[in-house]
Amino acid sequence: MKYLITHSKNKAKKIHSNFERYISNEVDWNERLIIIPGQRGAGKTTLLLQRLKKFPEKGIYLSLDDIYFEANRLINTIKNLYNAGYRSFYLDELHRYEYWAKDLKNAYDSYPDIQIIGTGSSILELSKGQADLSRRAAVYHLYGLSFREFLHLQYNSKFSVFSLEDILENCKLPYFRTT
Repeated sequence: MKYLITHSKNKAKKIHSNFERYISNEVDWNERLIIIPGQRGAGKTTLLLQRLKKFPEKGIYLSLDDIYFEANRLINTIKNLYNAGYRSFYLDELHRYEYWAKDLKNAYDSYPDIQIIGTGSSILELSKGQADLSRRAAVYHLYGLSFREFLHLQYNSKFSVFSLEDILENCKLPYFRTT
């Protein structure tokens, strides 16, 4: 257990918070169970660690592809950490852990004052497990970096979000007109 706590603190300490993905503003962080699927390299781990760094009290980051979870059930780990005072569980690589859906359902039902935020890359594995969690989990998909986000990262330029519909309807340039 001490290893997991130390690992979580070290990971959160090293994360940078100067850039956050668009999804940070779209997620209802008050939900008790949040699942964020997305492609590898989209920023899911960074998102979790930034959230933990922002709200470190009673929170812990756990990567479910850690060798620890080959011999230990997540539900037992949550129980032990809960007894130690932890209430927010940031779970990375959900799809790598065989019993993730069952353990999340049991944790959700057993501990009404915890919050679980989980991420995973395998949409297929996550969608299989979601059936058990359909009434419980809020699901937000993290997509690849947008052009707007790239401009922010590369040139430190911030642009508002515009839908394609807004651009087509409100742009005054002749080559954007739809009629």
